[in-house]
Amino acid sequence: MLTVTNRNKDTLTDRYNGQFYIFEPNEPTPIPADAARHIFGYEPGDDRETAVKKGKMDAVLIRLGRLRSTDEQHVKVARNWLAKFQFGGQESSFDHHGPMVAVTNNWKELFHDRFDGDDYVIDVGKTGVMPIPAAQMFFGYGVEDKTPALIRQGWYNTQNPNTRKLADDILSQFQIEEVADATHPVDAGKGIMVAVR
Repeated sequence: MLTVTNRNKDTLTDRYNGQFYIFEPNEPTPIPADAARHIFGYEPGDDRETAVKKGKMDAVLIRLGRLRSTDEQHVKVARNWLAKFQFGGQESSFDHHGPMVAVTNNWKELFHDRFDGDDYVIDVGKTGVMPIPAAQMFFGYGVEDKTPALIRQGWYNTQNPNTRKLADDILSQFQIEEVADATHPVDAGKGIMVAVR
């Protein structure tokens, strides 16, 4: 669990995964790392202040409704606002002992993605174990609209509707099933989730 402290004068309210988070000024707010990633673009160990000032977090500001103009002064004010959210607590905090799924890669290519500071690599023909929220983000597991996951993987380009069928075909090559009790092996030296079963 992380804590986020809002050093601005105004309150921010946002929602993630059906839960509202309210960030009152100068009040540390506990928040799971995956919610912090969604709301603030948080990544463990990143230099947020530099990233914000260089514009790497502008998509977050747009989503939060804080960046509505390209006016230089407006952009500066918005970036300064985002930079005033401070993060504390454990950086990679996702509970890897919660509900898990086994994902079998029947596609022709190695699968690689990142969730909550961990890399997930599943070689062709192998099965990897991951938390359900990772599978939701990577594959749209349990989510009716798979479009965000397909776009994330680069399988679907909204500018080219012809890529949707191919994207759906690729997604169908990943078999996902919930597992009651699974080990979650990690190569501690690299933070890579080892996908062998």
